[in-house]
Amino acid sequence: MTDFEEIGKEFLSFYYDTFDNNREGLLDLYQEESMLTYNGEQFKGQESILKKLTGLKFNSIQHQLNDYQSHPSLQDSVLVSAVGTIFLDNNENGISFSQVFLLAPVQGSSSYFIYNDIFSLNLN
Repeated sequence: MTDFEEIGKEFLSFYYDTFDNNREGLLDLYQEESMLTYNGEQFKGQESILKKLTGLKFNSIQHQLNDYQSHPSLQDSVLVSAVGTIFLDNNENGISFSQVFLLAPVQGSSSYFIYNDIFSLNLN
């Protein structure tokens, strides 16, 4: 497995585990230049993004990842695409979702931050 594939795999595991168990823990994955599009609504910067993610109207969530792909991108960034199912408030009926991340390298570090995050529920 190449580095970009491993980066994508490890990132998705960490992201969805953190989202499911402690959404506040996602703060450090975003920076001020980060942008989130959540079902067509746009948010920019750490505080705005975290406010949206922690303000979602459910008590519990479980992400089930069905497939993902990672690709190297410009300036050592990594493009990650994920599709799966979310289960809200222990409901057995899941909702399909897709999500795309552009992970940008943190200068002077071997870590990445979420530069772009596009999330869509697939309600059809």
